[in-house]
Amino acid sequence: MALGNCYLGEIDGDVVGMATGGLNTEFPDTFWLFGMFVSPKARGTGVAIDLVRAVEEWAKKQGGTELYLHVSETMLRARTFYTKIGFTPNGGSVTMDRDTSIKLVTMVKKLD
Repeated sequence: MALGNCYLGEIDGDVVGMATGGLNTEFPDTFWLFGMFVSPKARGTGVAIDLVRAVEEWAKKQGGTELYLHVSETMLRARTFYTKIGFTPNGGSVTMDRDTSIKLVTMVKKLD
């Protein structure tokens, strides 16, 4: 079983985004979208959706039935995007390790 992955998003040969996924040792047997970034010039182009789908496909191939993520509760644009593509808050939250003033909302998506 692959423990993690990293995908790059490109437009016309230029890297404009990335996403990483993997197993979360703090939550055994769960698959997570750990990090994602799309450059401002590429937002709204579909690159973000493609990156999330790549992580989803990886998780499914590993036997995953759900994909989790943490997103800052103040990042409304990101939360709206994740909701739009099928993630829902599951009631969980944590504080960010490197900045305890930031609260992260836990979201989950059922994988078909």
